Order: sequence, then C-alpha cells, then structure tokens
Amino acid sequence: METKWSRYYSFDEDGQTRMKAGRTLYGALKDAAYLYSERTAVEYNKRKISFKNLLDDVDHFASVLSRLGVGVGDCVTLCCQGMPHTIIALYAANKLGAAVSMISGDTKHKDFIDLSASTNSGLCIISAEYYTSIREVLKETSFNRIIICRRNDFFSFVDRILPQLWPLLLSDITSAPVRGGDIPEDNTSGIYLYSDLMKNPSEFVPEEKDPLADAVYFHSGVAAGGINTVAISSEALNAEASVSSVLFMNKSLRVFSFVRYAFSFGLCFGIHSVLMAGCTVLVNMNTDPRKLTYALNVYAPDAIIGYPQMLDDLIDNRTVKNETLRKISFLYSGGNVMTGSQYHRLCDYLEQFGSGKKVVRLYGITETSSVSLFNPPFLDNDRILGIPLPGIRVRIVNPDTNAEAMYGSTGVISINTPSAMTGYLGQTDDNLSVMRDFGDGSKWILTGDFGHEDEDGLIYFDGSRRRLFDRGGTHVYPQLIEKEIHTVFGVEDCCVIPVSRGCDIIVKAVIKPETEYFFDNERLNRLKEEIDSLCKMELSAPMRPDEYDFVAYMPTTSYGKADYNKIMEMYGEENDEQEDKQDTGSDFSGEHKL
Repeated sequence: METKWSRYYSFDEDGQTRMKAGRTLYGALKDAAYLYSERTAVEYNKRKISFKNLLDDVDHFASVLSRLGVGVGDCVTLCCQGMPHTIIALYAANKLGAAVSMISGDTKHKDFIDLSASTNSGLCIISAEYYTSIREVLKETSFNRIIICRRNDFFSFVDRILPQLWPLLLSDITSAPVRGGDIPEDNTSGIYLYSDLMKNPSEFVPEEKDPLADAVYFHSGVAAGGINTVAISSEALNAEASVSSVLFMNKSLRVFSFVRYAFSFGLCFGIHSVLMAGCTVLVNMNTDPRKLTYALNVYAPDAIIGYPQMLDDLIDNRTVKNETLRKISFLYSGGNVMTGSQYHRLCDYLEQFGSGKKVVRLYGITETSSVSLFNPPFLDNDRILGIPLPGIRVRIVNPDTNAEAMYGSTGVISINTPSAMTGYLGQTDDNLSVMRDFGDGSKWILTGDFGHEDEDGLIYFDGSRRRLFDRGGTHVYPQLIEKEIHTVFGVEDCCVIPVSRGCDIIVKAVIKPETEYFFDNERLNRLKEEIDSLCKMELSAPMRPDEYDFVAYMPTTSYGKADYNKIMEMYGEENDEQEDKQDTGSDFSGEHKL
C-alpha cells in the first residue's frame, strides 16, 4: 500500500510486509526450518544448533510439556536469561496453545510472586542460579511444577574446559530436590531438571493453530503511565518479524543482542525476528549485560542489538578485539533515544574499522511488539526518530480529542501496526486510554511519547510522559520505588528521578517529610536510614536510590500527584550538566523507550 513514506523505501514495500496469515509462532518457526534447514539458528558458546535441529528440540520439549499437563490456554513462566532453553520453551509452549510469561532473573521475591499470580501460571522454567535465590517463596506462588535449566545443558566439550566459562558452570550448582526424569502419572507437581526430561523419548504432539491467542506476556508496558502485563498474540509477533525483516537486509547475519529476553525488544526483535529472517541468534551467556567482552570476541558477530549506552561503551572497551569490530556490519540501537553526539561518536569510531555509518536507530514500545520506527543511515539526519517501518502508520494526535496535529505541532505519537498488543490483562481503563479508534476502524496505540512530524513525513521526538528509564541495561521503574518509600511513616510525598553523574546514571529520591521532621535533624536522619534500609531490603540493586533529597515543598499536578516535570526543573543545574555531557558524547540518553 502506497504511503507518504514509500518514497524512502528502497525495496518492494508490499513484498516486505506480507505476513503468513493463520500461523502460530511454532508454525512460523516450522516454515523457517523448512526454508533454512541447515543454516545455524542458534549459537551458544561453541555449540551450534541448525534450524532443523532447533525444531526437533522444540518438538521434543513440547512433548515433555504436554506430559506435564501444559495445554491450550495455560501459561508457562520463563526466567532463564542467556540460555537456549528460553528459545526452545517459547516455541514449544506455543505449539501446545500455551502462552509464556517473561520474568527477568533479577526480579525481587515480592514482584516474582505478584507476576506469577497475574497470569495464574502453573509451570515455571527457571535457571538454577535464580531458582536457588527464589525457592524459599515458591510456595507463595501458583507454581506446582518447576523445570530447572542449567547452562551446561548446551555446553560443548570445548566449553566445559574453557577457564573463562567455569564461573557459569559454578552458577549451575544447586541443592534443588529433583524428582528426576520420570514424570508421575498425575503430573500435578514436581521439580525436574531440563536435561533429565529431555532424555525421555519424544512423542508426537499435534500443533494448536490459533494465531490470535495470547503468545507472550511482558510485564513492562508503560504507555498508560504505569506497569502493566502486556498480552501479545502469535499473529502480532509474526507481523513484527515480517515488517522488521527489512532491517536485516536479506542477509544471513549472526546477531548478538545485549537486551534481555524478558523485554519485548530482546525477545520479539532479538530472537523471533532474527530467526524468521533466517539469521543466527548468538546467545549472550552472561546475565550481567556489562560483561560482554568475552562473548563478543568469541562470536565476532555481524550485527549487534543494544541500548545506546551499551553501544557507546564499545568505544571505551579496549578489550574488544579489533577484528571483532571490523566484522560488524550493523548496529541496531533501541531502548533509548540515541543522541546525535552518541551517533556520530559511534560512527566515527567504527569508521576506523571500515564499519562507519552502520548504526540503525530504532524506536518502539512493548505495546507495539518492540520496533515501529527506524532511522537508517541513508536519511543522514541525527535529529529525528525516523520513519515507520513498511506496513506501519504514524500519527501525531491530541490525546484528549484524537485530532491529528498540524505539521510541526507537538502531540502524542500514535502508531497503527499489525503487531499491536492484544491489550493489558485486567486493565479496562488503561486499554481504553492507550488503544484508540480514530474513525477508520483501525486500532491505534498511543505511545505516551510526545513528538511532531515535518512536511516530509519525518518523525521527531519531543519528550515523554513515561518515567521508565534505563540504568546499565536494567529497567528502573520510579513508581515502584516511590510505592515503597510511601510506606515509611513520616513520608508525606516523594518523587524519584534519574540524574546523570559523569558516565553514570544515579537514582535520586526527592522526599517531602511530614513538617515536624524539618525541626529535628536526628529524626530526619533516622527517617533517611529507615527509608534506605527498606529500599535495600525490598528493591533490587539497580532500583535502589543513590541519593535522598528532603524538601519542604513538593510541586504537584492538578490531580494532587507529585509533578515529575517540575521536579526535574527544580534540579535544572544537574540536568543542564547532563545535557552538556550529551553534547560531548556522554552516556545518558533520556527516557527508556522499548
């Protein structure tokens, strides 16, 4: 379909956007396995898995899950980051008509319990190291079956003798009471090892074929202004893979992603879209996204997917081999809006290795299945978000009236895409707020981000209503931190903001205590200690405030809530320093997007 953006596409737009109707994720993988049978689908250290063998593993594991009672409408929770098990389990569960709920391996106990309850998941597939830390609260969840995955399940002989991988082997150690490979007839409960279960002979399991059923749940959608459980169907994920296939330039790339699977950018774009394009997923075996040098040097990838800050860090990482950098053909930047200075700094650096002008900047949110806009090098414009991927439309609208803004006028960026979410689980009001019909019968997603469009159809980013930001590759949710601080007696109000300090992002908690505390320094110090102690106990390390600032006045909105924008203005000097650092290539890149 011809659009105002078609002039920018140097390819057959209709051919790129054509998706296979009526296919589940498993069905799409089966098609890919037919097309690319002997190509390598997954690399994990020195182990290589072809598309054909990946499909065989998926079929085998689907029969295991079936014997464990997994079926249509069920939910399987996955928390095994940096392991091939996630990829296999995603498609195996989908084959049975079950959805998967993605949970990060550093989720706090309380949140882990809440997330399991939100999807009523009965089976959890979990890494050994995370199981060891979470097992004490498993009785408080809905899980009655646990499958423990170990990193060395897929290690080759070479992997087992490499000293660099011994820490990962040690992370597999667990004192879990394991039933073994035999599944009881009632399959109602049990703790199993993945490796034991896969020793059982595979049985034929018929494929469920409902592409509109929920396939994946992500617990990070914030377009409505808070954290929700986003439901995405197979059809939407296949549409995402179809429209984003143009980004891989029809090449058989080996793609390495910094982004965790628990986020839509990491799973939808970094795994499913890569496989559907016939490319190879290079599994990042490290749970810490900052420890990437070993994997990069081992894999020497053709393409890298990451947050702007992580890509920018490549410049200062002197341990990445020059031959690794020379091999890079594409760098896909998403998650944050990459600044112009970051872009030029990265391009200038890669130019030394013959890889300049290969940075493709992406934009999207979980509600649109990760990627919607792209800013390719050929546009040669570092000030824009970019243009929609083929098959996607964008409007700048007034969220109160749904009226489209004039060219150059700021409004909310809204996206019409075949990869849109099904909706938020159990959140009718937020669904109505975010999913709109502008009168053409199509479903539009209001991103919550402000932008404008020029007369050439180029989309610009003007700011965000959302407060989620990235810190070293980890999502930081200010609302969750504020919720904990509000429980402390003596706190009247609080607001959490990101502040740039040198090359780091710090979390600052601005707190308004009850009036009497300002007249008693000893009580104020005790209040600070109590808040700090609570945050250390209840929040994961990246979420804990680094600084506390007590104020007598807290600006509020007309609804009585702390006014985030005005509070950021209160710290204008720090923000000005932050912007100066951006102009000189600093790593702070604003609000988190994907």
